[in-house]
This record gives sequence, structure tokens and C-alpha cells, in this order.
Amino acid sequence: MKNFRKLFIFLSLLPTMLFASVGGEPSSELLLKQLDLDLTIQFANDVIERGYRQNLDKIDQKIVENPHNVLIGIAKCDFIQDFTDQWGYEEGFDFLYEDSTECEESLDAKYAYHPEVKLRRLNYLYGEEFFTKAITEASSMPDAMWTAQQKARLYEQIAFRYAYEKPSAAIHYGEKALSLDSGSRIRLRLSSLHAQSNGIERAIEIAQYALIRLGELDSDDLELLLSIYANTGDKQRALLVYEKMRQEEGRNSLQVAQYLARVGLYNEARQAFRDLDDSSYGAEQLLFERFKFEFENGTKDSALHSYQRFRDGGLSVDPIGSNRIALFVKYPDLPWSLRDVGTVFMSVPIVLLTILVIAVPFCVIHYSAMVYSHRKNRALPMMGWGLSNAWSTLCCVYAGMIVPYLVLGPLDIMGDTLWYESELVEDRETVAMATLWGSIFTIGLLLPIARRWNVVDNQWFSDKQRIATAIFVGVAVGLAMRLPLGLALNYLPQVTEHFSRFTEQGIVISAVNQTYGWLATVWLLVIAAPVIEEFAFRGAILGGLQRYIPFWGANLIQASLFASLHTLESSLSVFYIFLLGVVLGLLRRKYEGLMVPIICHATFNGVFAYLFIV
Repeated sequence: MKNFRKLFIFLSLLPTMLFASVGGEPSSELLLKQLDLDLTIQFANDVIERGYRQNLDKIDQKIVENPHNVLIGIAKCDFIQDFTDQWGYEEGFDFLYEDSTECEESLDAKYAYHPEVKLRRLNYLYGEEFFTKAITEASSMPDAMWTAQQKARLYEQIAFRYAYEKPSAAIHYGEKALSLDSGSRIRLRLSSLHAQSNGIERAIEIAQYALIRLGELDSDDLELLLSIYANTGDKQRALLVYEKMRQEEGRNSLQVAQYLARVGLYNEARQAFRDLDDSSYGAEQLLFERFKFEFENGTKDSALHSYQRFRDGGLSVDPIGSNRIALFVKYPDLPWSLRDVGTVFMSVPIVLLTILVIAVPFCVIHYSAMVYSHRKNRALPMMGWGLSNAWSTLCCVYAGMIVPYLVLGPLDIMGDTLWYESELVEDRETVAMATLWGSIFTIGLLLPIARRWNVVDNQWFSDKQRIATAIFVGVAVGLAMRLPLGLALNYLPQVTEHFSRFTEQGIVISAVNQTYGWLATVWLLVIAAPVIEEFAFRGAILGGLQRYIPFWGANLIQASLFASLHTLESSLSVFYIFLLGVVLGLLRRKYEGLMVPIICHATFNGVFAYLFIV
């Protein structure tokens, strides 16, 4: 096997050795060397390095001939970087990293303020670090140094990066890029953003330029153009683009089938599904997407048939039968198989087990406290929140988060979702709708608990807090908790990434903002989330735990449960949210009410909401 691997590597590199060798040995000697398999890899590496050096010498000669041409210097660094990406991991090519570093330092020393060098540097930055430097550059670039095309490239870089997270800003910079350079690469992306933001006329106007040059577009651009016509409802042009894609025999994707379905081309969508192979996405994911398509666009028989094919993948594909229940809600007269009935009934013990698992820590605390009080001959406090209230409140919060996603249609519980990668408006609408309804549903579940314990009188305010005090302290502490993240934005951008709009939770909030606007974002982050979470964690749960264990233990437990709601985030973000929960618990204790923690929480979230609204 080892010799076969060496032979394979040698044969694959043979054309390179024959054409890249300089002043070396004749071809016959090269061919003879393949017989010595122990020397093959070392010989190939030597030949590759000689070819690399030869090309580098040619570039250096051009630099000597044109010492002030920055583009040649950039081309040299790009050549070294590309070569490093391909061969740097191989043994014996460590020198590539040294060459790359030397080239970058030389380029910076000579042309640090040149627009081309700045544009190149921005390509290697990500997230908040990119936006901070790119927007600063865009607001201060002198006309004497930057050409119109260079400005357009800067604007299009910003627009491309903003495309998914902040469409309004992407449209702003995309329009500026297009006004400076009609051939900008941002054209199709800008048209797509307009189509998703209900700017239908502008989207069609911009896309017309690409439609005229349909034969010049690659497969990615064709797919993007198809998404534009799907979101604008242009069935005829969508069909024209899809036929061109089939002629070119370019790659197909699930999104192509979704775009065709959105515009009403159902037969073509089914053809797109048939053209997909399991190696691209996996059989389970393809079958689920086909079921979702038939559920939304097909007949009830085709929906049932596609569900049964999807369900053939085993119990894990629909472990609680949520998709079969969704099918029943839409088509109650469809027949049930024994397998379907068994799957749905299996969800009952799963739900009960989940409820019991949530109850276990509360039961342990309850009975441990009873044993302790019996030994110490001390009576447990009888007033206020109890552990049963804490348990039921936590169950309501989790149910409010999960149930809306289960009842809005097909849901791939065990698979990967593609909605955040899609150009299709309706995918993000589904997530946004589930998120908003989840907040309202959770409030509805918690209202009976709040009313039973007269929470308005006993929890919101106390003698230690007035409205002015609550506002002042809450805002001050909320801003103080956000301050380290604001400083990190400029000095530690790689840390800030864990708390910005680029996290998974940030993408969900972005979907809400794009679908329903800034008022929905404010409702979700500044009103609903603080009220729900403070009532649940610093009200019922902290209050219930304090009856049985010391405050510090109760505070750490409620902060841990609070952080568990945010497990979509990175571990660093979850830890910071845990610290926030601890601080909010301290505020609850000091001011003996929930108003200060709610205002603090709302302020903390309000800064996050600002990223999406502005």
C-alpha cells in the first residue's frame, strides 16, 4: 500500500516534473527515476521547488523592470500564498511560510497606503474587524488616491459581507458600488437583496443586465438569478434561467428546487429533485426536502408517499412523529400505518421523560432540604415561590421555545437546516414567524402562574425601588455589562465575534428583522425576552430555590439554567450569559423586585438589537 501511494503521487506529478524542470535532466532520466520508489517523493518535491523558484525569479525580474508597479508586488504575494495553500502542509516546504511573511512585510513597507494593498488586506479580515476597518476606510478615502473602480470594489466588499446579516446596509453600499462601476460583481447580489426586501421593480431592473448576458453567467450566478425571479414571482424568466442551467449541465442544488417551487414551476422542481444525488446532501436530507415540497405544493397522496419514503430512513428521522402530526393537521383523512401510530405514541413517553428530567434537580433540592430541616429541627418557609412553581415555569419556557417550530409544518429535527443559506424569502419567514409566535405563546403559558401568585404586587416592585431608581440602576448595569464587549470590538475583534450578529442566534434575529421590521426586533429583544426570562429565572426559579438552599447556590443554579437557553451560541458567549444571569440575580436580591433586572436585561439586549436596526 505504501509503495502504491508513492507510485500514485509520482504519476500524478509526472506532467509537472516534465514541464517545470529547468536545466536539469533529460526526460528519459526522469522516467527512469520512477523505478526507484523510495526517491520518488523527494525527487518530485525538488522539481516542484525548482519550478516555484523559477516562477518567483520571473516575477522578481518584472518587479526590477517596474519598481513602482504595486500590482506586480501583489501578484507575487498572491502567487506565494496560493503555492503555500497547496504545498505548505507537505514535508520540506516550510520555507513557503517564510517567503509569504517576507513578501507581505515588503508589500506593507512599500505600499501601505496604496488602495490596492488596502483592498487586499480587507479580503483577509472577517466579521466585526472587517466592518470596522472597511467602513472607516470608506468614510475617509481621498479622491486623489482612489479611482472610481477601486472605490466600487471597496463598496462591493462591504455589501457582500453585509448581504445576509444586514441587508439594508448591503443595499446601500451595493448601490454605491454599482453607480461607480456598472460591471461590478455586486449586481446580482444587489438585485437579490432588493427582491428579498420587496424592492421588486429595482430588482428586475438590475437583473435585466444579467439576463441579456445569460450565456456569460456561471452556475453560481445562474442560481442567484433564479432566486431573484423566484422572489419576484417572475415565472417565465425563472423558467428561462432554469432551462439555461440544464443546458449548461451545471451543478444542481436543493435551493434550485425550492426556487422553482416558489414560482410555481412544480414539474421542473420535481425534475430538479430527481437530478440531485445522495452524495451532495445525503439521502435523509433529500427525502425530507422532497417531503416538505410535496407537503406544501403537492397532493395529499404525494405528500403521504414522500413522507413514507422519508420515514423509511428509520425512527431517528422523525423521532417524535412531529411531521406525521403536521400531515394529519393538513389532511385529517389520510390513512395511518401502524408505524406512524407507534411513532406518534412514542412521543408521549419522550415528553414525559423530558419533564421528569427537568424535575429531578428540583426534587433533589426539595428532599435534601426536608432532611436537613428535620435534622436541625427547623421549619421550611411556606410563603413565596415553591419548587413546583420553578419546575412548571421552566417547562413553560422550554415548551414556548419548541412548540411553534413543531406546529408550523415539516421539521427536520435531526438534520441540518439550510434556511440561513437560502436566497428564498419564505424560508426566513418561517423561522421569523416561529420565533415571534414562540415569545407570545410563552407569555400565554406563564400568565396563569403569574396570576396565581399575584406577581404584579409581589414581584415587580418593592419598597426598595422606585421607577426612577429602577431605570437608572438597570440602564447603568446593562451598559456596564455591554461595555467590555464594546471595547473588544476595537481591540479584540476575534472575541467580539462570539457576541455579534454573526452567531446562530444573531442570524435568527436577523431573519425576524428582515421579515417583520425593527418593531418586531425591539419586541423580541427589548420587551418579550427580558420580561419572560426575568419572571422565569429571577422570579419563579430563584425564588423557589431560595426557600430550600442559600442564595448563592440558588443564584448559580438559576444562572446556569438561564445560560442553557442560549446553547446555540459559542461556549464563550454562553459563559458570559451565565455571568449576566448571576448579576441579574444579585440585582433581584438587592432591590427585592424584578423591575431593575428587567430594565438591565432590556438595556443589554437593546445594544444587541441596535446592530440589526441601524
